[in-house]
Amino acid sequence: MGDRIVAAFVAVTLALLAVLVGVIIYLVIQVSDIQGAQQADNITSCQASNVSRIKNISLWTTVLTLPPGATAAQKAAVARDLTKARQANALRDCAAEYG
Repeated sequence: MGDRIVAAFVAVTLALLAVLVGVIIYLVIQVSDIQGAQQADNITSCQASNVSRIKNISLWTTVLTLPPGATAAQKAAVARDLTKARQANALRDCAAEYG
């Protein structure tokens, strides 16, 4: 009688362990899927930011356009400011950062 109880206990324990392992595997797969979706969202957002950066550079290039006859000091100041604008709006390598 005692051997049957031990055997039943072992069988139930193994069944519960198998269910637990199955649940853990399922959860790991779900987390992996969520991370993959998050990665795709990050790349999409990064690419949209790059479009905005391009527009910002274009805007600053237009705003800082000098009239004919600008002095050398004005040209130097505009060149410096355009360099700063290009550095501040440098495009990101989205695939390298989030891929």
